[in-house]
Amino acid sequence: MIHWVSRGASREFWRNLLAQHGAAIVSLGAGFVQSFVVARALGPAAVGLMAACSAVAAIVFQFVELRLHEAVIKYSMEYAAEKNARACHGVARVSLLLDAGTGVLATLVSLAAGWVVQERIVASEPSMADLYWPIFLLSAATTAFGRVGMATALGLMRVYDGFRLHALVVAVSAILRLSAMWAALVLGFGIMGVSIAGAVVALGTTAVLVPLSFRRLERRFPGERGGWEELRPRAREMRRFVRSTYLISVTQIPTKELDVALLPQLTSLEVVGAYKIAKNFMAAVWVLADPLFNTVYPEFTRMLAEKRPASARRFALRLTAVFGVVGLTGSLFAALVVPPLIHGVLGDRFAVATPLFLLMLLGAAPWLAAFWAHPFIIAAGRPDLSLRAMLVSSAFMFVGLLVATPLWGGMGAAAVSGLSSFAGVATVLLFARTSGVFPRADAVDAPQPEAEATA
Repeated sequence: MIHWVSRGASREFWRNLLAQHGAAIVSLGAGFVQSFVVARALGPAAVGLMAACSAVAAIVFQFVELRLHEAVIKYSMEYAAEKNARACHGVARVSLLLDAGTGVLATLVSLAAGWVVQERIVASEPSMADLYWPIFLLSAATTAFGRVGMATALGLMRVYDGFRLHALVVAVSAILRLSAMWAALVLGFGIMGVSIAGAVVALGTTAVLVPLSFRRLERRFPGERGGWEELRPRAREMRRFVRSTYLISVTQIPTKELDVALLPQLTSLEVVGAYKIAKNFMAAVWVLADPLFNTVYPEFTRMLAEKRPASARRFALRLTAVFGVVGLTGSLFAALVVPPLIHGVLGDRFAVATPLFLLMLLGAAPWLAAFWAHPFIIAAGRPDLSLRAMLVSSAFMFVGLLVATPLWGGMGAAAVSGLSSFAGVATVLLFARTSGVFPRADAVDAPQPEAEATA
């Protein structure tokens, strides 16, 4: 089965995927324990406050940042195939510079956004008013520390065979975050201690990953230096690509944190806290799905760069068969296991999280069956098609939230969240088929030199 799915991919595909999934499982387990410990210790209102502050900062960063990791992967792989070492260094240096600049801007905009939404977030819980700014500043710091430079680092790790090293850092980071937050609660530092622990661990993780990623680049192409001059001949193409992936990121805002940011404007922080717990469980699906995207995208990029469309097509269809079954089985398992887990661990205070989770679960199985469509379209050099598909999904989510949340509160937001996943995957598959980007059944691979043949 393993050989059948990965036929035509690189020899490292399964090792990379298993390493990424191992880290995701560790992060998921630590995250669940962290959610349970924090929720039981602080209660729904405090969880809701932290969730709302984090959501505002996350939305601002997603709006301002350029989402550079796809560009780093695409152009680093293409320049590496050409043995253009200076251009590979140029991609990394320019990306890190852009990461830093947009990160500073996003931090400043986050502070302004926090001032705008302050009264609405704490309106239902006046007792939380004095904690708002300390928690918001720490949430913004955690977001900044965890994102500035990370797009460049992740891109370089995926190009220069750093999947397993990245997985190790992520797993250790998750364990350290859980340990630090648990210690903060045991020592009686409460919500402030938990927030400080999150910011410190985020800073430490980025401080480790960024230098490690540049070390991987240096090992592949030692003693070289490069900057914007090496990239200038393809500057217009790069700007178009980054513009498209940036717009994709912006259109994903309604499907990411907008629901958590919108709920405090319409309901109490206790409902927001229960919604966040349900979303944490739902995040398990996306945490396990992220390694799929991260591992498959470089494989499609490599196949298409080597002019092997037939292999890419077969690889995509095999992924659909396997992960369609995995998605359906996993969704049924989650529907049976998660509700009693929420009740048994968190008790009646978070009882409403159960139906919220089940509604969010609606679109998980079809999304997993076709998760490869977005990375395939981007690898094929058509991020504009992925952008259009995301626009449809995000418009569905945005309009749905505006209509359903005032009417049905958290239940309405959860239902829209689940259905938007289904709408998104149906749209991207339609675009992939009708645009001609997805290879036809009669596509043929170009002959490959024996020395470069893949498994």
